[in-house]
Amino acid sequence: MKCLTKLLLLITLTAIPHSQSALDQVITFFLQKYPYVKAPSNGVDELHKFSKKVQQPSYFSGEIVQAHKRQSGVPGVMCMYAGHVALSDSNGQIIFPRRHTQTPKTHFLITKGIKAAYMIAPGTVHNWMIDPKHDSKMYMVQLKQDKTLYYFETSQIDVPKDNNIPLNTIIIITDPENILIPTGATFTDYSPNLTLPPVYVKKEFCFVYNSFYTLAVKQYFEQTASSWQLEALTVSMISQPNG
Repeated sequence: MKCLTKLLLLITLTAIPHSQSALDQVITFFLQKYPYVKAPSNGVDELHKFSKKVQQPSYFSGEIVQAHKRQSGVPGVMCMYAGHVALSDSNGQIIFPRRHTQTPKTHFLITKGIKAAYMIAPGTVHNWMIDPKHDSKMYMVQLKQDKTLYYFETSQIDVPKDNNIPLNTIIIITDPENILIPTGATFTDYSPNLTLPPVYVKKEFCFVYNSFYTLAVKQYFEQTASSWQLEALTVSMISQPNG
């Protein structure tokens, strides 16, 4: 009977939905190709040429494939955030564990270079700073609410005067002219996981510079490793008086 009671209790506890802990929350966004648009032609010959293609079924399938390629994400872009380095996958998605849960603000920093402020040079980094030798752009993405509607408000802001990079900043190493982050409102659903608006990558983006520079600072830009050691004495044994 006791075993049956314990089994029922275990089933009940596992059936209760648990809230997502801060360690499980993620912050993600998609890197997409910059939407280049060709100037339309006003010639009548072009109109007849297009009408002839429409009559061919293969034209539609070819256009669908090309449209899919145009809408695909940008893989192979390295980004940094809160001591983590991530590489965009085949869909252009970047995923980080969310480390700033107390504030709805997230920053994007697009720059060709950052520098370290050392606590103990050259091994212990206190924080990262914007290198004033390089052009930089910073954006703020803030989660807002209007009654039951949630949305992200994106705006371009000035870089910090002291050049210190806020901890809630996603860093992309590249020329700022190679990245487009649209400003304004973007609708979203409320979730502990932040799905930020998409970031657009232009064809001038240099993957080699982005990768090599990010890998060069990766040895410093990572989480502190934690370790535990079991002690022989427990708290109850320590609190007991000598007798």
